[in-house]
Amino acid sequence: MKYSLCILACFIFIFSGCALKQTQPEKTISPDAEMFAKAESFYDSKTFYRALSEFEKYLKKYPHSPNSADASLRIGEIHLILSNTDAAKDAFEKTIKNYPTNPASYEARVKYLQSCYKEGEYEKLVKKSTEFLAGNIPQNTRFQILKIKGESYLALKDYSSAAAAFCDALKEATEQDKADIKANLKKAVSLIDTQNLKTLAYSTKNAALKSYLLFQLGLNYIAEHNFQGAAASFRSFLEEFPDHELAAEATAKLKDVAANDPYSKSTIGCILPLTGKFKIFGAQAQKGIELALASFKAVEGGKQVKFVIKDTGSRDDKAAEAVKELANEGVMAIVGPVGPAEAAVRESQLQGLPIITLTSKDHITSAGDFVFRNFISSQMQAEAAAKFSFENLGARSFSILYPEDEYGKSMTKYFEDNVTKLGGTIYSKASYPPGLTDFTAFIKRIAPKDVNGSDPNSINAKPYDVLFIPDGPKNAGLIIGQLNYHNLGNVQVMGTNLWNSPKLAQGAGPAAENVLFPDGFIAKSSRPNVQDFVARFSGAYGENPGFIEAISYDSAMMLFELISQPDVTSRIELKNRLHGLKNFLGVTGQTSFSENGEAYKELYIIKVQNGEFTEYK
Repeated sequence: MKYSLCILACFIFIFSGCALKQTQPEKTISPDAEMFAKAESFYDSKTFYRALSEFEKYLKKYPHSPNSADASLRIGEIHLILSNTDAAKDAFEKTIKNYPTNPASYEARVKYLQSCYKEGEYEKLVKKSTEFLAGNIPQNTRFQILKIKGESYLALKDYSSAAAAFCDALKEATEQDKADIKANLKKAVSLIDTQNLKTLAYSTKNAALKSYLLFQLGLNYIAEHNFQGAAASFRSFLEEFPDHELAAEATAKLKDVAANDPYSKSTIGCILPLTGKFKIFGAQAQKGIELALASFKAVEGGKQVKFVIKDTGSRDDKAAEAVKELANEGVMAIVGPVGPAEAAVRESQLQGLPIITLTSKDHITSAGDFVFRNFISSQMQAEAAAKFSFENLGARSFSILYPEDEYGKSMTKYFEDNVTKLGGTIYSKASYPPGLTDFTAFIKRIAPKDVNGSDPNSINAKPYDVLFIPDGPKNAGLIIGQLNYHNLGNVQVMGTNLWNSPKLAQGAGPAAENVLFPDGFIAKSSRPNVQDFVARFSGAYGENPGFIEAISYDSAMMLFELISQPDVTSRIELKNRLHGLKNFLGVTGQTSFSENGEAYKELYIIKVQNGEFTEYK
């Protein structure tokens, strides 16, 4: 019985197991997945023509399935294997277009660029890489695109662009890839010529790129036996990138060239127009600088400071050449030029040589952070005139009469902007062509609109508070002399520092009394330091100094003081000190430099009183 029961139990177990097995559903594979797997099997077995046919059939039948992007990518890859490059690129472009956010699309971008590189289509590759980098793409894809873009620039011998691309790739690289990218970056930088290295190093906003450019610039200078330039480059490198991987090597290189001291630390250079049409201003500036040197030595116990002068011939190209010469001679900084300065400041920026220009040219400091301007700009005068009118005269309503030339237009714009900013209004405005002697028609345009011209008492009418005339002393004098005839005799007249000339009174006569204008210097100032300066200057040269002499004196004095400080040992340090200079007390007032290198100073307001120019009090 027990035996029978056991046999029965076994039969039950076997049959029940079969029944359970039969009720379990069989696993199925979708038709599209099966078709894709079939195509993949041909690809894996290297039966590429059959694989290509199967993938094309698959993509035609299933263009939007989960595997469609991979199939599209595979078609491009097979064409590459079969050396059908154009067909491969077409397939990759379709993958990118049809499946833009699929991982296969990112891989297709890289393979498309690799195809271009293989065919030597470097310019096309560079253009396409910029397109492929747009949008939010994975870091590794961005890295691969930037890397091949840099390699293409190398092939095109555009080494500057190659360095920039490799530098961008370095930001995206993994630790494993960084060594390879740095090697490419150094190779690209090493192929850039010295002049372009210098230009890029002081113009690029990319700190990482700048570090390699500066280091290579130092190496180039050593190869050219320009040890002054080499030391300057390595110093700049170490000051800006003290923790860089190349810092130890830069320090060693700097020691190697230390015997060839790049700087005459006690010397400033001066580029002045001693010949040519601006030679009068050059001679005036030279006197101011000479007096600064004598004054500084007397006060500082004979410290060894000096200056070297180069003649610009009143030409900007010669001024730029003078900057190069002074840079090679190792001066710490430059004062000048007076007059044209655009080429000179560009060269000074390239050389990494601080320069304090003496020019009124707008935007001169935009050349770079080594460029400063210690002069009276149009903007500075307009701001001073408007501010003084509001705060000291209580003026709120203004008129402007100006010449239709560059100076007149720019001064008018600056003055109008400052009046508006302060809350004032422009009552009237009129312009006239240069070269006039009779300004009647134009004065009428700014004359009162609500008084009777035939009534002699109407001359006391005051339709606005201030009349601003931004013109030279000759024309301004003629205009001022004619104002009484047009009911404007009671309006306060203001101008610019061009009025600081005897020609103003010659044209205006008694009508010039009480006119006002801003300027940077007045020899009759009551300030003790100005009186001392005027006494020493007149004692040395037998004449009173003017603005050019005074501003040159101040510019030289601030440089002599800075280069005499023991911790100022490089041009970089000097440049930084100038940017941080605040309230330097000179004979042209207190001077500070803004971040963009422009001097800011409180201007004098000069008044004509009893026929003489006096400081307004």
